[in-house]
Amino acid sequence: MVQLDSQGFRLLKYFIVNDSITIDELIANEHVSKRTMTKYIQELNDDLDGIAQVHRKQQRYYIRVNDYQQLAKIQTGQLKRNLDFNDANKRYAYIIDRLIRADEYILHSMI
Repeated sequence: MVQLDSQGFRLLKYFIVNDSITIDELIANEHVSKRTMTKYIQELNDDLDGIAQVHRKQQRYYIRVNDYQQLAKIQTGQLKRNLDFNDANKRYAYIIDRLIRADEYILHSMI
């Protein structure tokens, strides 16, 4: 299974959340140089080989997913590895994931 470092996972999230994004937007979000961001994108493409690929079209970058199931496993696996309930975003993600996967009502004590 593919394991992304925190930088790769953050970059992947940018591409998943945005239809497309410019290199300047990525640079501003991550506070790195254009050369460094280009390297990060290439590393992400290497890590996601066969699962998804980041492409560039008209100065915008976007992700093309080939295997949605594998991509979901990467996202879920990363969340589980980084589960730290001191982070509000991780708590929200965990609760939402539990609610989505539930087949029946979940009592507050079960979360």
